[in-house]
Amino acid sequence: MHCRPFGRTGATVSCVSYGTNMLGRPASADRPGDEECTTEAYYVRMVLAALDEGVNLFDTANVYQDGRSEELLGKALKDRRADVIIGTKCGSQSRNFAADAIVKEAEESLRRLQTDRIDLLQLHNPSLEDLKEKDWQDGFDALERAGKVRWRGVSVRAPADGIWLIERDLVDAVQVNFNVFRADARDDLLPLAAEAGVAVLTKIPLARGLLSGKYGSASRFPEGDWHRHGFVGEPEEMLGKIDRLKDLAQARGGSLAELALRWVVRHEGVSAAIPGAKRVEHVRDNARAGAAGPLSEELYRTVEEIVRGSAEA
Repeated sequence: MHCRPFGRTGATVSCVSYGTNMLGRPASADRPGDEECTTEAYYVRMVLAALDEGVNLFDTANVYQDGRSEELLGKALKDRRADVIIGTKCGSQSRNFAADAIVKEAEESLRRLQTDRIDLLQLHNPSLEDLKEKDWQDGFDALERAGKVRWRGVSVRAPADGIWLIERDLVDAVQVNFNVFRADARDDLLPLAAEAGVAVLTKIPLARGLLSGKYGSASRFPEGDWHRHGFVGEPEEMLGKIDRLKDLAQARGGSLAELALRWVVRHEGVSAAIPGAKRVEHVRDNARAGAAGPLSEELYRTVEEIVRGSAEA
């Protein structure tokens, strides 16, 4: 596993880590085969598989499965706590980013995670107006003084919000949407973060599963399907590009997910990509991208040609 500095924190993280937004999801009659991969034992196995592959950063949130993701992560990691970095998020469900709410939610997360500290506590998708309210910083200050939080971060709605935070030196880490189809963060946010020593976690690096390798131009998505939120532009055009990317990955002996993640971690300023996973084999496939490391210049430009019709980086 390739590792890199986590901003100015002094920590080192696996360049492909584990986003646990799917950890703890219940079985569903609409998803055949769920019974075998939605048990508590299976979820613990997924986390341990990530550890075996060299992953040392795990990102969760108190809203994921109403706290079940945190509970399972805590159960799986309690005997390996010293070996890992745990990030969680607060405020998404309550839409309350006031200091007292942050402290209360952090205390609840600590209990579910079975730990005495959260390495990275992040506000979860606040608006810029929420961020301009300075009270949230008091909540982080109190938690840091108590030794319950090491670093502060924000999972932002847009790169511009992350830039606002970095310019004011308000955070140690920013989490931002970044994948081959949503690349705007590389223009300004990533260079600024690298210069300032602010860590960057890239969420949704597989475009809500569209870059997992399972989908292509023959795929159909009903109204309300979660994957629809991953589309950029016309779905037919994007799915056609996904077909070409899949062919490229297979011709190089890898998977589409591996190609997409290696594209993400090629960018200076990215500390770690945090893809999700539904099965152990997904965890291992994602980790292989971290072991392979960033794309070569030639392969990177080929991806750019497919996605943007231009060989320019």
